[in-house]
Amino acid sequence: MATCKVCGKKGLFLKVNKKGECARCVDAKHLVKEQKLLNLIEVIEEEKKALEWGVAPWPYEELANLYHEMKDFRKEVAILERFAVRKYAPGQQAAQLLERLKKAK
Repeated sequence: MATCKVCGKKGLFLKVNKKGECARCVDAKHLVKEQKLLNLIEVIEEEKKALEWGVAPWPYEELANLYHEMKDFRKEVAILERFAVRKYAPGQQAAQLLERLKKAK
């Protein structure tokens, strides 16, 4: 009988992942992470607009990875497009995100 390590739910037909988490707990974890990353992106964009700097690609990449893991490809493309229209810091990571956007479309 499977048992979720997070919520403690038990059941003969309960499915858990390799970490011992049920789908409900994984979804809740994804929603929390998504909201934190979206808040971080909002703050970074406001700060960078005020300072006229480029945004860092890391939070956009993390959020795109999360959406890909959740199989929400529409949101994945949307966050990559949001990054592409911003002034961003130069570097290899930014170039990789732009290439990923081209492939995702």
